[in-house]
Amino acid sequence: MSADQPADEQFLRVFLQNEEDLRSYARALLPTWEAVDEVMQESSVVMWRKLDQLQAENEFLPWAKVIVRFEALKARRKAARDRHQFRDEVFDLL
Repeated sequence: MSADQPADEQFLRVFLQNEEDLRSYARALLPTWEAVDEVMQESSVVMWRKLDQLQAENEFLPWAKVIVRFEALKARRKAARDRHQFRDEVFDLL
């Protein structure tokens, strides 16, 4: 990324520019908007930690989608292990 601006400003700017696309992508992977909110929060922290791996600003969206995908898979695995997690059919009946 560019050396003209501090890293936190650059990250915030490019993240906000792509947040809607990332949320839409996360929603395609997850069953609820609540899950999307949690995954987006975790993903943004991971992105911030790994920002030094990003080579160019125009590569942000594909790079961020990989992180969102892994965080979504992690969230789905965690939900699947939860014994108190109802299947969609049970919610429909309720």
